[in-house]
Amino acid sequence: ADELAGDDQLADAQRPFLGAPVSAQPKEVADLPKPLADRLPVILGCSSGDNLLHQPGTAHPDPHRFGDRLILGHAPVQHEVRQQHHAYPVPAAAVEQHAFLAREAADLYLDGACAQRGGKIIDHMATADVARDLDALRAAVGDTRLTYAGYSYGTYLGVTYANLFPSRVRAVIVDGVLDPIAWSTGVGNEGTTIPFSTRLHSDLGAQATLNEFFRLCDAGVGCAFAPNSASRFAALGARLRQGPITIIDPSTGQAFEFNYSLLILQALIGMYNSSSWPFLAAFFAALEASASATQLGASLNSLDESTGFITKRGFPNYRNNVEAFPAIACSDSDNPDSYAAWSQQGALADQNDGYFGRIWTWISSICAKWPGSDQARYVGPFNRTTANPVLVIGNQFDPATRYQGAVTVHGLLPNSALLTVHGWGHTSLFLSACVDAAVSAYLLRVAVPASGTVCEQDVVPFAPTLATRLGSRDASRARARAALTPNALAQPRD
Repeated sequence: ADELAGDDQLADAQRPFLGAPVSAQPKEVADLPKPLADRLPVILGCSSGDNLLHQPGTAHPDPHRFGDRLILGHAPVQHEVRQQHHAYPVPAAAVEQHAFLAREAADLYLDGACAQRGGKIIDHMATADVARDLDALRAAVGDTRLTYAGYSYGTYLGVTYANLFPSRVRAVIVDGVLDPIAWSTGVGNEGTTIPFSTRLHSDLGAQATLNEFFRLCDAGVGCAFAPNSASRFAALGARLRQGPITIIDPSTGQAFEFNYSLLILQALIGMYNSSSWPFLAAFFAALEASASATQLGASLNSLDESTGFITKRGFPNYRNNVEAFPAIACSDSDNPDSYAAWSQQGALADQNDGYFGRIWTWISSICAKWPGSDQARYVGPFNRTTANPVLVIGNQFDPATRYQGAVTVHGLLPNSALLTVHGWGHTSLFLSACVDAAVSAYLLRVAVPASGTVCEQDVVPFAPTLATRLGSRDASRARARAALTPNALAQPRD
């Protein structure tokens, strides 16, 4: 109630404070066994993994830009989970009952482990807790107002902060924007009938982006999957529904079965970074041509490199993404309590929206039985007037946070500006010099672009100027996209 009445009147004692310096950590955190404590992203609101905003050569992230505990935004997928946790199969059709049961079993295992070992902190993992930590950091560095840039899930943190502490906003960027109402409660009875990841309609954004992949592939230069890429992809999917294809992983020499679910996963991951599309097209063509298991592995490896999931430095050390996603997302959101809802909504979304309904629905299935509950979460309103304008940035073809999320937040926040990007991929990072200039002007002078401004992506996929090898900017873009890909989509291949 105090937060809604006036954020300046809040007393520290009236809200949970989990982002304290190490010396001031709550006892239940400090007393945790070190391996577990190291995995809890409670110190400074940052994950234990790489910080997307941590620039090489600096000792620490910019203190004005904390808040990087990204659900949809940390750590390479596929390989990391294969090494450290269960398979999370995504049921691809009604006949895949074994995948449904395996998914439920894996979810319940992690639910149980978190209930047993999470301690009191399991009930203090909502985004609002991080927003309050963020405000404590602002005060600690002596700033009157906050300067913040949030990408993907980080947009929900930015929007939450802006509504909890509207008078303390100096400059807040949200880029790749989640619809905060869909994320938290939904509308009407959606919170008890439709999973939050279905309510977001990311599947629509992913399908629209895939349609652009097909269009640009067929119309462009050097696309290995042209012409008629859409119908050829549909035929490839039908073939994989009949049975998997064997692929040999060149990094391990191990064979694994590549099935329909993995095809959809690979397509979705590819949509995050349009500079990887030539490699995605080449992999689809190799599958279609029934290339050898070794050749397919080499093509898939090249695709993984182009999307930023493999680097020449190898795989990263363990990070707590498997635990972090449900702890935060399930704490934030209302969801059904029956797995039948995920099955029904996923099938319905696939039927109505295209290829990605099930995969975007099942990403949140662990919330069905999540044991934690955060009474301090924030569920709105999301329409408070901030001291300075919030800059809202949205790609027109974003496979995760569709453009409509940016439009929604711009409509909710009275003092906001919308910057539209005619681009392909997740968030505007490394896509457009026009966006970079607008962001710089905003961060430095709190100057917002004119109403109706649309920035173009610098390099159009499959255009004659698109390089076939990754340059340094493309490699940076790939790593950024990998960092913003939801870890819960990870599928082990072995």
